[in-house]
Amino acid sequence: MRITVVVAAVIVLLLLTADPALGGIVIDTRPGSGTENIDTSIWVGQTFTAAGPELTLFGFKLTDTGADDLVVSGAVYGTVLGVPTGVPLYVGAPMAIGATGTYSFTPGIGLTVGNIYGIAPQVLFGAGAIWGTSPSIYSGGSTTNTANAGVNWFLAPAPDTAVLIEMTPEPASILLFGLGLAVSALVVRRRSRS
Repeated sequence: MRITVVVAAVIVLLLLTADPALGGIVIDTRPGSGTENIDTSIWVGQTFTAAGPELTLFGFKLTDTGADDLVVSGAVYGTVLGVPTGVPLYVGAPMAIGATGTYSFTPGIGLTVGNIYGIAPQVLFGAGAIWGTSPSIYSGGSTTNTANAGVNWFLAPAPDTAVLIEMTPEPASILLFGLGLAVSALVVRRRSRS
């Protein structure tokens, strides 16, 4: 019986660590209710508080509004006093934006839990719009913007940017969850014997 519980706990742990969608931490402020214009100088992003040790995915709801194709790359920044700063920690491959939708990047970079990071679509070509969510629904970060292609960032008095962010949970959280499942299975098993 104990072996069954241990095997079940190990399987659950493996599933949780193998697929962040099953056990990941998700921040999702989509679908969005309005837009802000972006171009090769004006970028809009979102800061977030790291709740897990790895950023596995981040994306933005974007629309191409110009005559030319909108081309962006997703960037992750460290912050100082909650404002993105310095050279990006990650820059994704350029992506052409077609129809309105969520466009995502998979950085797989390490985060320090509790620190604030910034994400933004860097506009490489064209013009478009990024969606926002009003009223703001995420309290762990703020909308940010820059008017000079990321040289200087500012916190914006605006609603949340419509983003999708996925992080892996801390290993201790996974272990605690698996242990809780194992104990629950043991209690149910003992009660069913009585």
